[in-house]
Amino acid sequence: YKVPKKMLDDFFEHEFKDCLVGKADAKQHLKRYLSEYDLDLAVGLIFESWFSYGFTDMEIVAFIEELRKKGIICVLCTNNEKYRVKHFKDKHDFGKVFDLIIASSDVGHKKPETEMLKLIEKRLKLQKENILFCDDDLSNCSAAKEFGFLVHQYKNIDEFKRVVEDEL
Repeated sequence: YKVPKKMLDDFFEHEFKDCLVGKADAKQHLKRYLSEYDLDLAVGLIFESWFSYGFTDMEIVAFIEELRKKGIICVLCTNNEKYRVKHFKDKHDFGKVFDLIIASSDVGHKKPETEMLKLIEKRLKLQKENILFCDDDLSNCSAAKEFGFLVHQYKNIDEFKRVVEDEL
C-alpha cells in the first residue's frame, strides 16, 4: 500500500507508545492519520500488512507444547498493542499454545519495567528463582536478572532447548 513512511514513522514514534500500554487505541489514531494524509485506505489493510510481518516459528511452538505436556507453565509476555495481540491469539492460536499471555496493552506496563516483572511473578504465583525468563532483547533480560529471575537471552532454538532442559 502506498502509505507515506513519514505517516508511519510519526505514528510509531508518538501515539504507538501509548497504544503499547493500553492508553490509546491504534485504530483510532491510524484513522486520523489516514484522514490527515487524505488516503482512501481501511485501517484493517494497514493492520493486515503489519501483522503479516514476521512469522511464527513452529519449532518453538512444538517445543513449548512439549514443555506444557511435562507440566511446565509457559507464558508469553509481550510488548504489543491490543489488536496485534488479538491477531496472534486468533490467527496463530497463541491462546492455546501458552498457558498465559501477558500483554503490555492489557496491563499498562512494558518489559523491562519492574512493574511488568512483578506482575509476571504475581500471575505465576512462583518464587522469582523458579521463573526462567527468556527474551531476545538484552535490556529485558538484564532487568529480569536484576529482578531475580533466571534468565536466558534467546538467540536460536537449539541453544534455547539446551538451556531450558538444563534448568528442568
